[in-house]
Amino acid sequence: MNQNNKYIIGLTGGIATGKSTVANILKKCGFKVIDYDNISREIISKDIDTIELIRQSFGDEFVVDGTINRKKLGEYIFSNTEKREILNDITHNRIIDISIDALNSYDDEIVFMDIPLLFESWKRIEEKGIVFDEIWLVSSDFEVQKARLIERDQINSDYAETKISSQMPLKEKSKKSDIIIDNNGNLEELESKVKHEIQNLLERTN
Repeated sequence: MNQNNKYIIGLTGGIATGKSTVANILKKCGFKVIDYDNISREIISKDIDTIELIRQSFGDEFVVDGTINRKKLGEYIFSNTEKREILNDITHNRIIDISIDALNSYDDEIVFMDIPLLFESWKRIEEKGIVFDEIWLVSSDFEVQKARLIERDQINSDYAETKISSQMPLKEKSKKSDIIIDNNGNLEELESKVKHEIQNLLERTN
């Protein structure tokens, strides 16, 4: 059991491996899931201070009607590590602070934190005092991941491979994770695997 008598589980994955689908299954099963992507979208669209810092750092062309053009900014920083780090410096601490507020507001003993770049953001998260009791990784084979990404984002094979290779390899993430959910099949198979892991989780924590 972690701080505030909560069992905190970090949920992560690779792009197009099905992490968000697993998060939705967990929610349907009654678990609280703190979604870093949702928090990010919220602050980029509504947090005036964050929007102004991004405007100052990247330029007026990324601000439309007082909010950030996420697609344009994402494409701009994708191949520019230095710019990506600048954006992370602006947003990540704010995202983590909001997630901690959400964590403290829940009475639930078990809380999942859905963090796409959990390992990449590990130092920032640790500095804020969040300690995970477990890490769950949603993984899939490369070809399955690529096919899903091509279909989801309507991009070509080369661009899909570039996007996948820009992240920490899943094999490396697997070594750092406690539970690995392989998602190479259909939704029914994934739901069965997640429910099996939930049952094991409840047995471990009761």
